[in-house]
Amino acid sequence: MRYGAAFVLLWKFVKGAQIFTEDGPLALLAPVLKLTGIHFLAIGLVSEILTRTYFELQNKRIYCVRKVCR
Repeated sequence: MRYGAAFVLLWKFVKGAQIFTEDGPLALLAPVLKLTGIHFLAIGLVSEILTRTYFELQNKRIYCVRKVCR
């Protein structure tokens, strides 16, 4: 029987179900990869906020054009 990745992870930790024997090792890998993706997204958002805060507090521009070629 196939379930959603979050449900499988919850079922594993709450009930202690042996999902490797029922659904295979990919059933545990799917929620782990989804959580990893969420963490990467959160780290990216936090770093963006920190970068913007740093440049605004120092009254600096995010980038500077050295020379314009026309």
